[in-house]
Amino acid sequence: MGTARRRFGVLAGGDDYPGLNGVIRAAVLRGAQAHEADFVGFVDGWRGVLDVQTIELGWRAVRGAAAAPGTVLGASPHSDAVAPPDLDALVAGVRMSNLDGLLMVGGEQTMSVAESLSRAGVPVLAVPTSVENALGCTEQALGFDTVVGVGAEAMSRLRAVGDAQQRCVVAEVIGRDAGWIALYAALAASADVVLIPEWPQTSEQIRERLGITARRGHLVVVAEGFALAAESSQEEGAGRRLRQIIESHTGVEPLVSGLAPVQRGAAPTAADRVLAAQLGYAAADALVRGRHGAMATVAGHDVRLSTLEERGRSRSVSLEQYRRFQSLLG
Repeated sequence: MGTARRRFGVLAGGDDYPGLNGVIRAAVLRGAQAHEADFVGFVDGWRGVLDVQTIELGWRAVRGAAAAPGTVLGASPHSDAVAPPDLDALVAGVRMSNLDGLLMVGGEQTMSVAESLSRAGVPVLAVPTSVENALGCTEQALGFDTVVGVGAEAMSRLRAVGDAQQRCVVAEVIGRDAGWIALYAALAASADVVLIPEWPQTSEQIRERLGITARRGHLVVVAEGFALAAESSQEEGAGRRLRQIIESHTGVEPLVSGLAPVQRGAAPTAADRVLAAQLGYAAADALVRGRHGAMATVAGHDVRLSTLEERGRSRSVSLEQYRRFQSLLG
């Protein structure tokens, strides 16, 4: 009588992003071909664990997925992505699924939950992937290349519209906690001003920065997490707040566009597809071989394993880095 095939789960916590499907595809194919292992995916992130709702992840389910935008598993509802469910409920859901191990893919919050699940006795292998490029434990963020390129391309088109209509353009991009995407996309699109979460500024400072920048065709890039200093309420969103400041400064309403959904829904670039395949391959090997409580991370051009305790701090933009990027704009 043959040995029963082992069964592993895949959980994508938090938001969706380019490249996620590629990790899942590579893990499923590597697990099946090299280890005779089966995979199931939890549907809609944390919600799928709580409801013990899974789908079989065979070859047909992941065929062609590497190049596809979005995620074959669905993403957590926004409220769950912001605050994941109770740990005990997650542990219960995983154990009810009768798994030999769990592959978790996601950002800083997902990695924190992965560490907690591991300490609770769940056999976990994690792939840290923050599209904002803010995780200190990995040198290269999956999806970053895609969202920067998509953002820069959209900005070039918006600038053409702003130039024709004699309006300043404000492009709001992904970046709740870190400004790396805004910096790289702004530089690639030859923007005039970039505003990021790490360095809040007052309305007056922004007006001074704008100077003659707020004229026709000029481009201001702002990360969605940018906050106005010395203001208690930040409910309107970065782009809308800048709209008010620029209109009061110039007398002309700027063209404001939120690019985050377009960036998240983009098909991954070739570079991100290759990175996703490398991460999924390494993750499947480690998970099946019992390397639990570990992460598959990028170090230089290699994928290595490190412990979940080595998650480290977030990688933020320093003032020196911000000034260097800003000096190259305009």
